[in-house]
Amino acid sequence: MNRIRELGVPTPAIYLVDEKARKIYMEYLGDHSLTVKDFIRQLDDLSHPAFNWLTDKIAKNLNDMHRGDVIHGDLTTSNMMIVPNMPMLQVINNQPQQMTAREIVDNAQGGDIGSLNFIDFGLSSVSGKAEDKAVDIYVLKRAFISTHPGTEAIFDRILEKYKELMSGGPGKNEGKGN
Repeated sequence: MNRIRELGVPTPAIYLVDEKARKIYMEYLGDHSLTVKDFIRQLDDLSHPAFNWLTDKIAKNLNDMHRGDVIHGDLTTSNMMIVPNMPMLQVINNQPQQMTAREIVDNAQGGDIGSLNFIDFGLSSVSGKAEDKAVDIYVLKRAFISTHPGTEAIFDRILEKYKELMSGGPGKNEGKGN
């Protein structure tokens, strides 16, 4: 996970690995975070501008990860967390609770919804092989087909943006921390 963070892909920070007790202490993404799986299910209008943000973030994270030769191994919408941008005062005054997709979108400042964190690297590996990277993309495609029927257009946009980034097209050198 530290390697992923060094590549600029948001993921929870690891604070401590206690091998003796077999425990990992890591960053908590907050009560307001939402899986991409739940976000897509709740925000069922596929023409909503939030999906452009989402597809760009997924493609950028995947591009950065693959350029660093990291293979996720289980890239599904359940293993991606949206951490919404929220003013600190709102965080302090809110009771801890998960936000809905609509609340996340409504709180977005200028279309910047927040960060998209990749999680669960239990099946990850390091490989420079194009075939291994293709399997990552195939797993994501199968996740969209099985979990989100009718969202082929979202996956197609992710794939197009990914190809553009991998070929060095527009957006290749965008800032990190997506």
